[in-house]
Amino acid sequence: MIDAWSRGDVGEIARTFNEQLSGSPELEDILMKRRNANWTRWVKQRMAAPGAVMVAVGAGHLAGRDSLIDMLRKDGLKVRRVQ
Repeated sequence: MIDAWSRGDVGEIARTFNEQLSGSPELEDILMKRRNANWTRWVKQRMAAPGAVMVAVGAGHLAGRDSLIDMLRKDGLKVRRVQ
């Protein structure tokens, strides 16, 4: 996971997280999907206010099913990786 994160390999991060959470759809819903949906709403509201914003989250929220990145993009925000 650390190697994938340092390379920016979102596909590998997604594979790992999807594999780890596949045995517990309820946990995946609570830890990933709902949190990412909440963050998406917060980021959209915050982006409407003046000033610069940086959002930092764990790597698992940036990849896989219902990732924060995908949710933000679906809501029309531009997302880019900064390294």
